[in-house]
Amino acid sequence: MQKLVVFGDSFVHDSGKDWSWTRQIAEKFQINYVNVAEPGSSIYHGVLQLNNYLASGVYDPDDIFVYSITSCRRSPWATPPVSAGMTRYFAGTLPKDHPTYKYYNENEDFYARYLELYRPDIEEYYQIQTLSLLHSLCNKTIVFTGWP
Repeated sequence: MQKLVVFGDSFVHDSGKDWSWTRQIAEKFQINYVNVAEPGSSIYHGVLQLNNYLASGVYDPDDIFVYSITSCRRSPWATPPVSAGMTRYFAGTLPKDHPTYKYYNENEDFYARYLELYRPDIEEYYQIQTLSLLHSLCNKTIVFTGWP
């Protein structure tokens, strides 16, 4: 059965409130709705969301995808319980008592190496690869970038 399936970051995440625009679209067109988007997700995490969905056994070629391609500047992995909050850590927008600070301090060497290897000059390549992956599927897909 056809579904509206949503991948990406906070721009498409459904927090369970009535104002979720992706849920409103599904309700308007009376189709089932799946939202696996997570606030703060990276481009890598979005591809992981898509891969997991395609392998889940509920994938249908008639599904309609909404996919928010985000920035590669974001922390590459969403790690519970911190989730994808490392993005906000790097941006300096987290309160000082947020659990992400403890997580970062416990994994400081990893993130120092990640930032050292981060290559903004090839960021567009990752976005193009994601678009190519989506284009290879037969599904109708709405794609947009939430971050430059």
